[in-house]
Amino acid sequence: MRSAGARFRRHRGALVGVLVLVLVTMAVLLGPALLDRPPERQDLALGPTAPSFAHPFGTDYEGRDLLARVLAGGRISLLVGLVATLVSLVIGVVWGAVAGFVGGRLDRLMMRIVDVLYGLPYMFFVIILMVWFGRSLVNVFIGLGAISWLTMARIVRAEVAGLAGRDFVLASRLAGVSPLGALLRHVLPNAAGPIIVYGTLTVPRVMIEESFLSFLGLGVQPPAASWGSLLAEGASLFREYPWLLFFPALLLSATLLALNFVGDGLRESFDPGEARR
Repeated sequence: MRSAGARFRRHRGALVGVLVLVLVTMAVLLGPALLDRPPERQDLALGPTAPSFAHPFGTDYEGRDLLARVLAGGRISLLVGLVATLVSLVIGVVWGAVAGFVGGRLDRLMMRIVDVLYGLPYMFFVIILMVWFGRSLVNVFIGLGAISWLTMARIVRAEVAGLAGRDFVLASRLAGVSPLGALLRHVLPNAAGPIIVYGTLTVPRVMIEESFLSFLGLGVQPPAASWGSLLAEGASLFREYPWLLFFPALLLSATLLALNFVGDGLRESFDPGEARR
């Protein structure tokens, strides 16, 4: 673990990604309070105005400060990415660990279920979920998390199946450790590297999917806003008011790139041999 940390600190792209993520997180958490401009406050007389000293990101069609809305929307986008990723991690790790450790017919059955689910158009499943159960933030968490665990399950299953037959696991079983204890104490800790790496790379993918749903009007609902819903608003008015699209797209792109850089750095840190291929 120490050597992995040293390799990560030598990865310049990953360090830049961490710095960008820290700055973005501090901005979206502290910025709205420091601005003292409620993102939902309207000034219809002001209307859409270009960036200025009073409004660095300009205002939208209803006279709302775009900087405040982008920072408030960043909170929701990051929250969706983290919570949905956590849901997918829990489901994927449990499913893959059980399949890989038990093996046999149960393993084949569980992985065939994963194969069948892979063949379904998962984004349509999320859209149907939003339409059927209502457009709420909780349903966004559940929907995106429930479709993002399949690859995680495959990764964990492969890692656990490879570790289950190792000598140190067999020795723990002979020493009287229960199957569950061996899985939790010996197998999963040694599979933590790939789990952490893929979990990091899942966050930007979930954020993109949330942005797509919000772009379609099926994600975060007004008066709340996410970067995806702000992009949808900006795209419809891009010709007249380009700043409405530019600033949310800039923050979203910077965050997604930073997350991918951090994920690449973690992958090379935990598996330097694979990274050199």
